[in-house]
Amino acid sequence: MEQESIELRQSAMKSRDQALKDPLTGIWNRQALNEFLDKEYTCCLRYKKPLSIILWDIDLFKNINDQYGHAGVDPNRGGGGGQGGDFGDIFGDVFGDGGSPFDSFFG
Repeated sequence: MEQESIELRQSAMKSRDQALKDPLTGIWNRQALNEFLDKEYTCCLRYKKPLSIILWDIDLFKNINDQYGHAGVDPNRGGGGGQGGDFGDIFGDVFGDGGSPFDSFFG
């Protein structure tokens, strides 16, 4: 019974992660962005801490994908978004919101 409960929790966590990340790049999606903003904004208000938001747009981002493939922005391979690799260390939490613009947050 306990093993089934553990497996069910793991399955739910995996499903949630898949629902909140782009499957090709591993970058958090718009839904994850909305949830993150709600949580971080509330936390910053509570503790009177600043929240920095950077919106950046890479012109012709498709060309980067065409040249380097999605692995070039894949956090599991040290290149991409989400919270992984050097990219996440430099740019904070990175979110894609459906086009070429990206959003980064630093709390």
